[in-house]
Amino acid sequence: MADEAAKAEKEAEEKLRAKFGSLPNKKDALARRMAGDKPDRKYFDSADYSMDQQLASMSSEPKATTPPGGNSSSAADVEENAERPPPIRQPSVS
Repeated sequence: MADEAAKAEKEAEEKLRAKFGSLPNKKDALARRMAGDKPDRKYFDSADYSMDQQLASMSSEPKATTPPGGNSSSAADVEENAERPPPIRQPSVS
């Protein structure tokens, strides 16, 4: 009897596989979803699209290099030479 039940279960499983195919491997499903930028990617709204475009352009821009001469300023030099806002002047009443 147990043999008949197992055989019936295998037949039902084969019918389902023939109709729907096999289940995807969890690793494969995740890898396909995470694989690169696809042209058919869906965005929630225009802000998501803009953010994705901005991130793509930022990654393609060259990185900043040291200026010719090789001197890169340290944090102390930046603080000493920082531009300060002009003093606030009170309007003169004539």
